Amino acid sequence: MMVKILSGILVLMLIVGCADVAVMDSSTGPICEWGTQEFDLCRYDTHDEMIEALIREMDLDEKIGQVTQSVWHNGVSPKIIRQKNIGSIIHTDGPTPGPNAMNWADKFDEFQGQALKTRLGIPLLIAVDAIHGQNTFEGAVVFPHNIGMAATRNMALIKRAAEITAKETA
Repeated sequence: MMVKILSGILVLMLIVGCADVAVMDSSTGPICEWGTQEFDLCRYDTHDEMIEALIREMDLDEKIGQVTQSVWHNGVSPKIIRQKNIGSIIHTDGPTPGPNAMNWADKFDEFQGQALKTRLGIPLLIAVDAIHGQNTFEGAVVFPHNIGMAATRNMALIKRAAEITAKETA
């Protein structure tokens, strides 16, 4: 059961986490070696083999870290991300990384940079609680709560609100 949970988390993290990380170098092809250990993912043929190899390679503290999600401003620094192998951070409420989207990108790039410097270099999954809009920086749109949106029975409106939230959160 633990392997299935870790597998799912690692697949998601490698796919989503790498979206902001260059995994191709035009002169050499895909980046094969990850983390300070330079773990070679290219020696495996399938994603499943890669995930199973990563799980086998992890020690218990790394596994615990990978299934841990922390609120980013709750005493968690980029240094702690690296030391504790934290797998995910989320912003829910509280202090923000800054007044605009670039401040957010800069702060979370700092966290991601430390995650990639861990022994296995597993990317950090970064989440934002944007259940009814990305309401934590100036200029973002705030929508009614989901129950209010559902009461409209207007699926096109609900879909459009979700699209706007996704764009502002990305």
